[in-house]
Amino acid sequence: SRCTPASIFIWNEVKQMDPMKKRALLMEHATHPRHYRKEERYVSVRAYSHTCADDLTLMVNIQDDVIEDVCFYGHACAIATAAASMMCEELRKQDRKSALKQIEAYERMLDQQPYEAERIGEEAIFADVATKANRRECAFLSWKAMRQVLEDER
Repeated sequence: SRCTPASIFIWNEVKQMDPMKKRALLMEHATHPRHYRKEERYVSVRAYSHTCADDLTLMVNIQDDVIEDVCFYGHACAIATAAASMMCEELRKQDRKSALKQIEAYERMLDQQPYEAERIGEEAIFADVATKANRRECAFLSWKAMRQVLEDER
């Protein structure tokens, strides 16, 4: 489970981060995304945004109800790419139930609703995107696709 004092510390640290450091973290994930590759043998789902022309394919390997691996490829804006990169980092090796709870917490954070802060890591940098609807969609694009895979692959 991600609900540990260490994860709460990370969330608090990121939430209180200087705006320029948040931008640097976003750009690091956008320009050097983690898990950016194709894995044809995995379950895949296309994530496309009509508002920003983001077009990503998410590939997921689930074994015994655990996300063994997740990766993505395609073209997207900095927010969508960084969010996908962070999501891959956060959800790898989680079981389905825990991952779905984390996706729910992330979505609630984006919508500025009460959420389980202990489930949020670096992706806390997106907490303020709800003020711009198209940016919210970019930040949630890959997470929404992951939820679809987790719900469909039961």
